[in-house]
Amino acid sequence: NYIKICNIGSGALFKSLGNRKSKRLSERTLKRDFEGLFRELKINKTIHGFRHYYITNLLQNFEVSIVRKFSRHKSLDMLIVYDDELDLSEKKEKVFDCFSGLSVT
Repeated sequence: NYIKICNIGSGALFKSLGNRKSKRLSERTLKRDFEGLFRELKINKTIHGFRHYYITNLLQNFEVSIVRKFSRHKSLDMLIVYDDELDLSEKKEKVFDCFSGLSVT
């Protein structure tokens, strides 16, 4: 597990191993390195796909306010883009369960 091996408790997930030790890698560096690797391996994906996958999975398991903090989105509006792509059928049961204790008299 990368996070355990690198002893990452908080902060940047990818840090420099060079002169800027313990400083986060820039978006440009991550994009260049990962997308170069993807091309070499003939994988038709982008680095944004990792972020998208991560945020979508968080939204399936946690409240939006928590996901906003971990994704570092300042706006909840941005998270709605990810949430709109989730399968609502799995959430329907929970939504309707909210009304299970109500009685109409």
